[in-house]
Parts: sequence; structure tokens; C-alpha cells
Amino acid sequence: ANFTIDRTAPTVTGVVYGVSYNTDRTITFNEGTATLNGDPFASGETVSAEGNYTLIVTDAVGNVTTVSFTIHKTGPTVTGVVYGSSYNTDRMITFNTGIATLNGDPFASGSEVSAEGDYTLIVTDAMGNVTTIAFTIDKTVPIISGVTDGSIYNTNQSITFNEGTATLNGDP
Repeated sequence: ANFTIDRTAPTVTGVVYGVSYNTDRTITFNEGTATLNGDPFASGETVSAEGNYTLIVTDAVGNVTTVSFTIHKTGPTVTGVVYGSSYNTDRMITFNTGIATLNGDPFASGSEVSAEGDYTLIVTDAMGNVTTIAFTIDKTVPIISGVTDGSIYNTNQSITFNEGTATLNGDP
């Protein structure tokens, strides 16, 4: 009578126990059947949705390999500024996680930006997920030429301004 003793658990590739990933993961195993969070899972399938996962692979004689891992792809949440916006007031900027730079210099959550200028805030979390916000602070009012506030004219006036858009009596 020939028999084989198998005490070797299945080998899993593509994920490692306790590791968090910010990319899709293609998971393979060398033998057995598997479940992912309790649902059947085939070797070579890709996991892409964010969440916490437990993969359990069992071979024909009952050896088990269990791998718990996380997929987290969402960048940090930033409040106080919105991508592409311009502001004419100081801005207090906060973010929920990670480290940040503002125009290349270190920036702490809860700090205020008050100087006029164009800014790029880059916040990176521990997973390498990045949130980038470009914004402008412009506190200088436009310069209007051709008329003076409160004046009365009896001829047509050519009105110019150095930036922005304008309305005259509500019309563009």
C-alpha cells in the first residue's frame, strides 16, 4: 500500500497576510479550493473593490492557508479648498490622513494659507494614495478704468478692467 503524507499548506501569491494594498490584486494559489470573505474564489481572479478581505485556501487533505488583507485606493480627504477654485480669503486646510506638501514645502493639517498666489497641495497617505488640489488665493480687487464711482457722465464711456468678469446693471 502506497500513501503520501501531505502537511504542506497551499501557497498563495498576490497578497500577503496583514498587508494593505492600493491597487487591484490578482491572487493565485497552487492547490485546493478557496473562499474570499466566505464566497467561492478561483485561483487567478482579481480583487479590485476596496475593503477588508480574508482568503481561505484548503487543499484536498485539509491543509489550510489563510490570508487577511485590505484594499484601500481612496486618497486623503481635504477640506478648506477645492480643486481649481480661487479664493479671496485666507483658507484653513485640513486633511484626514497622511502627509502633505504645499508648493513642495511640508504642510500640516489645520494650517492656514493667506498669501496671494497659485498653490498645489499634495496629500499622500500611508498606502501611497494621493490627493492633489490646485487652487488660487487672489485678494486683489480688479482695477476698473474709464469711470469713477459716483460720477455722472453726459457722454459714452469706455470701461475696462484688468481681470475677471463684470456685470453692468445685472447684465454681463
